[in-house]
Amino acid sequence: MSRPKNISDEDWRERRKKYRDSRTKEQKERKNEQDRRRRANRTEEQKEHYRAYHRNIRANRTEEQKEMQRAGNRRWKANMTEERAAIERGRGRARDRVKRGNLTDYYIRRLLKGQGFNFTGWGAEPPQELIELKRVQLKIRRYLNQGEQR
Repeated sequence: MSRPKNISDEDWRERRKKYRDSRTKEQKERKNEQDRRRRANRTEEQKEHYRAYHRNIRANRTEEQKEMQRAGNRRWKANMTEERAAIERGRGRARDRVKRGNLTDYYIRRLLKGQGFNFTGWGAEPPQELIELKRVQLKIRRYLNQGEQR
């Protein structure tokens, strides 16, 4: 759904919010299911194109856009119930387990920089060769630790 040129951004946001709020639970579930199927059917090339496109968008945001994102994140967190917060923490932990298990470049880069997962883009990027060497080191360490546990 794209915005017509004769409608301001603010009016368009209002209309979209009104539409989203008017949908029933069944309509939302059906839309979510359609989205899941569409994402599951993407080829690896399509997935990489999608990732690169969004990586580029995030890299080129203005300070105003970044601040708007931060403010939205703060509002979202402030309105979160304790039950919802527990669910989100569980999801975050599950994502972290996957990153640790797969030894992704992102995870290794974070280890090399010595920063938390919320750290974004400050400091020098480690070279790819160093990332590969660190990955091998972690695999060896994990293999040796498994032997000690047996």
